[in-house]
Amino acid sequence: MKKQLLSILCLMLLLLPFGLKAQTVALATWNFTGVNSGPATLDADATGNQLASVPVLTRGATAAPNGVVNNSFRTTGFQNNGIAITNTDYFQFQVTPATNTTISLTNIIARFNGTATFFVSPGVESRFAYSKDGVNFTFFSAASTLVTATNTPYTFDLATTVPDDLKNIPAGTTITIRYYASGRTTTGGWGFFSNGTAGLTLNGTIATVGSVDTTPPTTTTGFPKSANITASSVDLVTNISEAGKTYY
Repeated sequence: MKKQLLSILCLMLLLLPFGLKAQTVALATWNFTGVNSGPATLDADATGNQLASVPVLTRGATAAPNGVVNNSFRTTGFQNNGIAITNTDYFQFQVTPATNTTISLTNIIARFNGTATFFVSPGVESRFAYSKDGVNFTFFSAASTLVTATNTPYTFDLATTVPDDLKNIPAGTTITIRYYASGRTTTGGWGFFSNGTAGLTLNGTIATVGSVDTTPPTTTTGFPKSANITASSVDLVTNISEAGKTYY
C-alpha cells in the first residue's frame, strides 16, 4: 500500500509543471472586410475558447459611425483636438478570461484608413488605454504612435508597458480597452480597416489551470478502525480501495 501511495505521489509531482500551460494566441480578432454600413457595434470574428464571451467593438458618445464606408469601422468624431482620457471620441472593447484561464496582454495589431487629409504628415496620433473597472482609464504608452499609412499593420506593444496587475489576469476579471485618435482636420473620417485580412487583433498569453475538486472526502461505515491492540501498539485500519473516494 505504501509503495502504491508513493508511486501516485511521484506521478503527481511529475505532472505538476504541466498543470499550468502558457501559450501566445490571438485573444480577439476583427476582420472588417465586407463591413460596409458603418455599424454602431461589431462582434469579434474569432476568440477561441479563452474568453468568457465574444468581445464587442463599440463607440464612445462622440464617435458616431462614418456613414457608408467600405471594409471599415470609422468615425468623423476624432477631429484634431488632441487625445485625453476624458475624451468621448474612442472605440472600445472588453475581454474577460474564461473559467480556469488567465491571460496576459502582449500587443495590439491594427490597420487603419481614413480621409487623405486627415492622416497627412506627421500623421494621426493613436493611443490605446485600459481600465480594470470600466471607469478609470490609463494609457498603455507614454506617447502616441503616429500613423501615416493606410492598410498597413501597426503594432502597439503592451508586453513592456502593461503593469504587473494586468499580467495573469484571472478568470472573471473584465479589462476594458479603448482606442483614441487625433488627426489633421476637424471633419475627416478615421478608423480600423481591412482588405481581406484582420484589421484589429488583440494578442496575449493564456494559461489554463486545471479545475480544483472541492468535494469533501467521505468515509465508509466502520472505518477507520483499530486492530491488533496490545499493551504497546495498535494498528489503524483504513479503506481506500474504492475508486473515486478517499477514506481515512
